[in-house]
This record gives sequence, C-alpha cells and structure tokens, in this order.
Amino acid sequence: MQSVVSDNYIYETADRATDSYQYRTEFLSEGSQYNLGDICRIPLPPVQNGFLNTSNCYLKVKASFTGVTGAGLGATVRTSWIGINAAFDQVNILSNGNFVQHYQHAQEMFAISAACNTNLGAWQQGSLTNGLGLRTDTASTTYANHCQVLGQSLGTYDTGGSATSASWSNKDYCPSLMGLLSGTRHLPLSWLNSDACVELYLTDDIRNILFNSAAAGTITGGSATFEISLVAEIDVLSDNALRKTQQFCDFGQGPVSWSDTQMRASLNTYTVAELNMTPSAMMKSQLVTGVRPRKLQKVLQAGFRANTTGSVDRWALVNPYENFQLKIGATLYPPRRQENQAEMCQHALRCFNQGGYTVMNNMLYKESYKKRFFNSAGVKTYTEMGVAGIDLTQYDNQGGDGLDTAQVSCEVMGDLKLTSTTAVEAITVATVKVFGVLYSVSPEGDMSVSY
Repeated sequence: MQSVVSDNYIYETADRATDSYQYRTEFLSEGSQYNLGDICRIPLPPVQNGFLNTSNCYLKVKASFTGVTGAGLGATVRTSWIGINAAFDQVNILSNGNFVQHYQHAQEMFAISAACNTNLGAWQQGSLTNGLGLRTDTASTTYANHCQVLGQSLGTYDTGGSATSASWSNKDYCPSLMGLLSGTRHLPLSWLNSDACVELYLTDDIRNILFNSAAAGTITGGSATFEISLVAEIDVLSDNALRKTQQFCDFGQGPVSWSDTQMRASLNTYTVAELNMTPSAMMKSQLVTGVRPRKLQKVLQAGFRANTTGSVDRWALVNPYENFQLKIGATLYPPRRQENQAEMCQHALRCFNQGGYTVMNNMLYKESYKKRFFNSAGVKTYTEMGVAGIDLTQYDNQGGDGLDTAQVSCEVMGDLKLTSTTAVEAITVATVKVFGVLYSVSPEGDMSVSY
C-alpha cells in the first residue's frame, strides 16, 4: 500500500507565541521633585532584545498642592475634570535629540478627546480617559458629577489649613499618555542607539489644575510639587525570536516603519464682543495654522475660558458655533454646512468612532450642546462638553487615510452661537488636527517620524 503523503513532506511545528518573557519596571525621571513651570524628563534606555509595550504604560504621579491662597478654600477646591492631565502643558517624546512626538497644548487635546469618548468601557484603567467622572448636569456648587471619582476630588484640606492658605499633600495619580505611548504597538528599545526620552512641561499656574467651586470662592495663588516616573512593561525576546522578528520586518536591510496617528493643536481667541454680538449670529472664519500633513484625518474644535480668579474649571469646554464647516484649499467639507447642534454632535462622535447605538455607546449628555458657559456664581461648575468636528477619511477614495493638505491651507468657518447667556470673558478656541504619521527606525538605530 502506497502512502498518499510524499516522502518529501516535512512537518514543522509553528510557534504558538513569540518566545519571550515580560517584566514590569519603573523608569525614573532625572529629578526627584518638580515644581510648577519645570520640565520633567524620563529617559528610556536601550534594552537588549527589549520592546516597550506601549499599551501597558502609564505615568506614576504624586502631587502636593501647598500654600494655596484665595477666598472660601476648603472641600470645595477641586481638580479640573481632566484630573492630573491638567498639569501637563506639553507631552513630548524625543529620540536622538529629535522630536518624534511634539504635543503642545496637551490639556486642550486631552479634554477634546475625552469629551468625545462616550463609550463607558473606555473610562477604565489604562485608557486615555482613565479616572474621569461621568458627565451629568448639575446646577449647584457641589460639582456632583465628578465629586465622587477617584483622583478628582481633593477632599477637605489638611489639618492646619485655613480660609486663606490650604494644602493637599501626596495625592496619587496614574494617567495614561496620549500619542506614541498609548497605542497597542511595541517601541523597539533594542534597536535604538541611545536613550529615548519622555518630556513633560509642567504648567506654571496652579489655577490650570485646581479651581474653587464655592459660590464666591477663588484661588489667587499657590505652589505644587510633583514626583513623576513612568511605569512600563518590557517584553524581552529570546535571541532566536529577535532574529525572526528582524527577518520578518527586514531590519538591517533598510528602515523599519509603521503607521500611526498624531495630533496637533493651534489656538485662536473669540472676544467678549464677538460672543455677545446681537441681533444676528456673527460669521467667524479663521485660518488653521501649524503642520500641513499629507494624511489629515480629522479636525476638531472647542472653546475654553480663562480661570483668572481660580473660580471655574479651566478645561471645561464648549462648542461656540450655531453651524460649522471646514474649507481645505477651495473645497468645503462637508459640502453642506453642519446646520444644527444635533448634526455637529453626530459629526464629532464619528471622529472618535462613537456613533453606534449600543448599551455602552452614545452616553453623551443631552444638555451638552445647548448652552454656553454659565456666568452665574451658583452654577459655574457645570462642565460643558460641546465639540465641533469633521471626519475627513470619508472623503478619501484611496482607502480612508485622510486628505493631502501639504500644499493647501485649512480654514474653519461658522456662525457663533446665539444664546441668552451673556459671555463675561473671552474664550480660547483650540483647533485640533488628527493626522497619519509614519514612524521609522534606521539600521543605525535612529528613530524618526514623517507626516
């Protein structure tokens, strides 16, 4: 009887998983303590056969707020609704002394991203929106929508505090990072020829982090100290697994590249006169500055008010428009304006893939797009969540990568919102571009990014 299997057939088992082991470590910052306005740098050294698992990385922050001065201090002093993320003006990553991620205006970008993330499953540990409160309306000074959330309420001030000077010591936070260190990929530390570096610019004003929710409460000054490190998972490959990995991606034959997305924000100001223009809405047009990527995927906008007296949440945000449209070159997106708040809400949710009707999706609170910031002292803690935006991948017939804006300008247009609520101060409007990038590591160990 002759076998139906050829004598030349060689059966070889395939690995069920990459031969490796994992361990968690803590990368320490260059300094032991940092103050407001300082720059914190955390080196990421090369690790033999090591890859940084970016989906399991987060910051470890211990913050102390001391000598806080103002009126009505006490249990009504809160962190912003974005928590300790309010402390970071910039979140950058450098390799070989060059920026591979340069996130200026990090608070605005985080707030816009968190406001549009309506999936409650993403509000858990390790996510971009970890530790944020549920968004619900409140017309009181208790700030109940965030008061009970870990990391949001500072509680009563320390023993010995007073109405003029108070302190909150050793508050612990573990925020996730936006950008390169919040994805699901691995950063090949083994291939880098020198230390990479996480760079954090700490805000210089305590009122960008804290506010006083009492009806007549203020914050006029104060100090803060921070201890910061990066907790990470390192995946270490065996020599054979590393060889197979390098062979698969042709490492050594040329640069190894992978695609991802980044964000950049630019700022403009709408004056009190513009916001209170009557009797008709005022058409506002502004040029969006900054990078001109070849794969622009989304554009989002929201307005933020100043916190000059420490009496409002600096990173609460509103959609200032009655209608909204984007102009790239000579083409309008969408071709017909987003004509009302419901349309703008749907477009903004689409930018974050939040348009599904399920038990966990579309939890955006119904009042979010109806109001401006309240100017009444009794309801000043209401956290608005209005964001305007447009997903541009739907207009790209080359696979949904986004639109090429390298040679054209980008302009935002819309009528400012008509409302009975009188604006009492100007708002800063942040325009966020979300675009595709290409990361590369050369055979010489140099990491770079292109967009």
